[in-house]
Amino acid sequence: MTQGSVKDTTGYVNYVYNISARGTTQVASQLMGLSGVASSILGQLAFQTSSYLSETEGALLSMGVVATAGLGKATQQAMEFDQALATISAISGKSGSSIDELGEQAMDMSAKFGVAVGEMTKGLESLARAGVSANNMNAILEQAMGLSKLEGLSLERSINDLISTTNLLDTKGLDLESPEYAEAVKYQNQKITATSEAAPINAQDIIHTLEHIGGYASSTNLDQDDLYAVIAQLGSKGTKSEMAGTSLRAFISAGQKDTAQRALKRIGLNVKELWKDDETIMSITDMKDVLDEAMEAKGYTRQEKLEFYSDFAGYKQANQIMKIDTTSAREFKEKIDRSWDMGKKIQTVIGTAGTNVQGMVQAGINFLTKVGKP
Repeated sequence: MTQGSVKDTTGYVNYVYNISARGTTQVASQLMGLSGVASSILGQLAFQTSSYLSETEGALLSMGVVATAGLGKATQQAMEFDQALATISAISGKSGSSIDELGEQAMDMSAKFGVAVGEMTKGLESLARAGVSANNMNAILEQAMGLSKLEGLSLERSINDLISTTNLLDTKGLDLESPEYAEAVKYQNQKITATSEAAPINAQDIIHTLEHIGGYASSTNLDQDDLYAVIAQLGSKGTKSEMAGTSLRAFISAGQKDTAQRALKRIGLNVKELWKDDETIMSITDMKDVLDEAMEAKGYTRQEKLEFYSDFAGYKQANQIMKIDTTSAREFKEKIDRSWDMGKKIQTVIGTAGTNVQGMVQAGINFLTKVGKP
C-alpha cells in the first residue's frame, strides 16, 4: 500500500499497520506526510485544541485516526464520563485534582487497551457502586482490563467478578480503601487467569465454581492455591462450574454431618483428623489422600469407596469427588505457579498488532471526547 492509495480512515489505519513492521524512523517520516490530509478532515477545531493534546494524540492527529468518531457521539461520551467521575467524587468524598487524575489515567488506559470510553464509564461506575476507594480504582481497573482482554469478557463483568471473588475469598477482612485490597484483587486475578491457562476451563467456569465454595473456603482458611489446582484438575475431567463448586463444598463441609462422621468411623478416622494442628482445615488434596489411604488400608474396592463418599458428602457429589486425582492436582498447582505474572500477560496482549490498532483508534476517539466536553 502506498500513501497515495490512502483514501479514508480505514485506509489510514491499514497503512500504519503495514508500515509499523518497517521501523519507527520510516513510520515517523511517513506520518509527517499525512498531516495535510488530516487537516482537511478535521478542520481548524482539532488544531486549535492541539495545545493540550498528549504526544500520542498529536501523532494520531497526523494520521487522521481521530476522524473515526463524530463530535456528536464524543460529546455524549464526555458527558457520561464526567457523570461517572462525579458519582465517584460523591461516593468517595474526594474531588478536584485527585478525581481529575483518575479520569486522565482511565482515559490513558482506554487508549492503551483499545477499550471504548463507554465501557470505561460503566467500569468506573461499577467500582464506585462496589465501594472501592478512588485510590484503588486504577489498580483494580487495570486488572479488570487484563481479565477482559485475556478472557473475552466485558470490562463491567470483569470488574464485578473480580471484586465479588476477592470479597468471597478474603480471609483478612480487608478494607476496600486499603492498598492491600488492590493487591488481593491482583492475586485472585493472577490465579483465575493462570488456572484458565493450565486447564481446559475458562475464567467464568472458575468464578462460578468459587461462587459455590468460596465462602466456606475463606471461613475455614482453606488452602486457596490448592483449591485453584483442584478446580483445574476437575475441569480437565469435565467437572466444572456449579457441579465442581457444590461437590467441593460438600466435600470440605462434610464433617459437620452425622452420616459423614459414621462413614469416617467405618474407616478408622474422626473429624479432628481432617484438621491441622493450628485448627485450620486440611487442604483438599491432603484430605483426599488421608481418606483414600484409610480406605486402601482396609482393602476397599472402587464400589466401596463410592459408597463411602456417598455417605460422606452425598450421593450426587460422590462421583465428582472420586475424580479428584491428588497427584494430577499437584501437577496443575505447579503449572499455575509457573504461569506468567498478570502484568506480563497484559503487556503481551497490548503488544499484539490488533490491540495496537484498537488502541490507536480509541485514542483518536478519546481525543474527540476531550474536544466534545461541554
